[in-house]
This record gives sequence, structure tokens and C-alpha cells, in this order.
Amino acid sequence: MPLFPVPIDLPPDVVELRSGDVDGDGIADLVAVERKRGSPGPDSMAVSVLTFEDGGKVADQWRVDLGTRPLLLDIESGLWALAADGIYSVNRAGLHRVVDVVTPLQGLGDTTPVFADVFVDLEADGIAEAVVSRGGVVRVVGVDGRERARVRGKHRGELEVRGRGGVRIVSAAVSPDWRIDDIDGDGIGDLLLPSGDRLTAVPITADGSGPPYSVSLPLNINPRRPEGSRKQNETRKDVVSVWLRDMDGDGRTDFAAQLWVTEGSWMGAEGELVYARGTGSGFGPLQRMPSDNAVLLVRVLDLDADGDVEIATAEIDFGVGNLTRAMLTQKIRVDVHFREMDAARYRPVAELHRVVVPVGNDRDPPVKMEHDVTGDGIADLVTSQDSTRVEVFEGTGSGYSDEPVAAVDVGFEQGEHKLWVGNVAGDDRAEIVIWKLRTRSATVLLNRP
Repeated sequence: MPLFPVPIDLPPDVVELRSGDVDGDGIADLVAVERKRGSPGPDSMAVSVLTFEDGGKVADQWRVDLGTRPLLLDIESGLWALAADGIYSVNRAGLHRVVDVVTPLQGLGDTTPVFADVFVDLEADGIAEAVVSRGGVVRVVGVDGRERARVRGKHRGELEVRGRGGVRIVSAAVSPDWRIDDIDGDGIGDLLLPSGDRLTAVPITADGSGPPYSVSLPLNINPRRPEGSRKQNETRKDVVSVWLRDMDGDGRTDFAAQLWVTEGSWMGAEGELVYARGTGSGFGPLQRMPSDNAVLLVRVLDLDADGDVEIATAEIDFGVGNLTRAMLTQKIRVDVHFREMDAARYRPVAELHRVVVPVGNDRDPPVKMEHDVTGDGIADLVTSQDSTRVEVFEGTGSGYSDEPVAAVDVGFEQGEHKLWVGNVAGDDRAEIVIWKLRTRSATVLLNRP
């Protein structure tokens, strides 16, 4: 399988790449996010949307300068923004308000815009809805102006005092946690508000919303940490991540969480994954999946294309011996594991792949496993490990090929270059983009026969 490199130019000051169908043609576009450093104020932002032709060249490109206006941006059946005074459409002509609604951004001064998962498509009908939280009320409002749900939620504030040549007060309103997913399996997303060991569910229907009801969560997702110093040999389990989504393919919301397990200190830290099947009105018994290693990265994805999702993890041995070797060699081995869904439970852990990566502070290691590069419908592994090559290992549904099915030397610099994988050419094969922060030149790798 050959990979053909095609050079492209990105806008200046790019710090992030995203993708989504911005123009409604059914084909994902590449969205380049620029941030220009402010001095001394906040960074300004601009977004560029790039449309590709089949040969990997950029066929169309437009850019919108968002400045330092407080905005929450998202791609969901278009490119949208929540501003202080409403919902805005973002296109090549700029920002255009489509719905008047008061948002939590009201009253903010100059602020760097950010991307956030605040837009959804409840019925997959091409009409996006925004989740707006303000003044103790959480609302779901469509870009067509239709309100789909409203519920009171616990809001709180945060205050911080800073001092550097003067007193600076930082005050913020903090929304409750929320999630949109289909808890009752009727085909329409519902509004879910988890807090502690309870979940408030607001069922959304085609005609409106039903009364909210409360169910128990399988565990407390934000327990209060004990005060004072830790006791000797005391074991703590901290919740790192929580998923409220359909995992077994039955169309109803399930529960999963990642725990960080330590005894006395982070040395020798271990991980634990937990899962509980959704019943349509709550959750079933908890399945616990401990690991002897530190679980640093978790991806929930359908590795074998059978409709349910596997749990893939990147794990490192945090023992003294392994960490000492890493300090001496400046490299560390990362084991990629997966747990396969079978009859509404996860099977024992199995090994997917091993990679060796440099020791550093890169929070986005060059390991991507969410996309199908070969075009067979099964996700593949794209990585660059301890070399200047980018390699593709073909997914089998229960692992990856022993040897790469494609490799190309693009001068990849560990810790400098970044990997981005996504389908932006409109076919059944994902493209690979190699790029650097705040650098215009980039390379698209295409799988073309």
C-alpha cells in the first residue's frame, strides 16, 4: 500500500487541526485553528477551512478572524459558535447570529475563543442544537430557534485572587456537567446531568421533553478528597475520565470510567477501568477491569467495526526499574492494550501493539488508532516510533499487522512534528497530515492505488 506525500500550506500560527462537515456537502473539511499571541492581552483566534480534492491538493480555502471575542465554537452539521448574545453561524462571510439567547459568556471582556462540545444533533437530521447553561438553567436550543429541553441545574462560581504588581480578581460561573446521549433508546438524544453518585436525566422527544428523573450512578464520579496528609500505604482511587454513551451497541446509554490507583505515592501507580451496562432507566452491575500498569491514555472506539465499542489503552509500567531505564535512555516503552466487548461485558485484556517513544512532555504522542487508512472499514494504527518514518499497521479487528503495510520517511521529528489523521477527501480512506505548531508547511499522506 503506497503512501504519496503531497505538500500543502497551512495558515500561520496554527496550533490545532480539526475536521467536520462545515459546508453541509456530506464531506468533512479540515479546520485549522490559529492562535496569535497577545501581548499583554489574551491570544486572538482565527479559523481556516480547507476543502481537498481527491489528489490531496487544497481545492478551496477560506478564513474567519475571530479576534478576542468570547466564543465557544463547535463543528456539528456546520460550524457554529455560542456568543454572549446568541447562537452564530460561522462561514466564509463571517459570523451571523441565527438565534437570540442569553449565554454564560455575557459580560466577559476580551477572551480567547475556544472549541468545546456544546453543539449536538439530537435526531441526526442535520439541524444542530446547542446546550446553553446560565443562571441555574440548562437549555437545549436548536439553530432553528426551537427549544428542545429546559431544566434547573446546580450552578456554582469560582473566585481566585492573583497578585503581581497589583491585585487581580478572577471570577467565573461554572456550569453543571452535562452530556447528550440516548438513555432510553428511543433514537433521540437526552440531556444527562451527572453529579456525584446521581444522574439527572431529561428525556427529549420529537414534541418537547419529559419530566426529569434521577438514577444512581455505579460510582461517585467526583468524591470529596480527604483532607490532610495521606496515611502510609493508603490506597486512593481517583476518577480520571467518565463516559456516558452507548458502548454495547443496543442504543442505550452505558457507563464507563477510568480510575488512577495509587498507594502512598504515584510511584507504582496502576489503573482501573469500570463499566456498567445501561438498562434504559439506570445502570446494571459494575464490571471492574484492573491493570498492573499505569493507564495513561484511553480511547473508546469500534476497533472491529461490529457496532459495539472496545476500550483501547496506552499503558506504562510505573515501577522503579522501568522508570530508571527510561531516565537513562530517554525512551520508554508504551504497551497498547484493548478490551473487547462480548455479550454486554468486556473480555480480558489483550495486547494490541508496542511502541517506543521519547521521554518528554508531549501530551499528544504520535499514535493514532481511530481511523481507517486502508479502506477496509476497520481502524488502523498510524504511528511514528523512534524514527523519522510514519508507519501504518493494518487493523485486523483484534489487533494490528506485525509489520507496517505502509511506511514513508518524511523526516518526522519526535516531539516537534504532530500527526493528524482524518478523512477529508470524501472517500473511504483517511488521510494523514504531518505538521508543526505555528509552521505553515505541512504534508498530506494519501493512500492511493
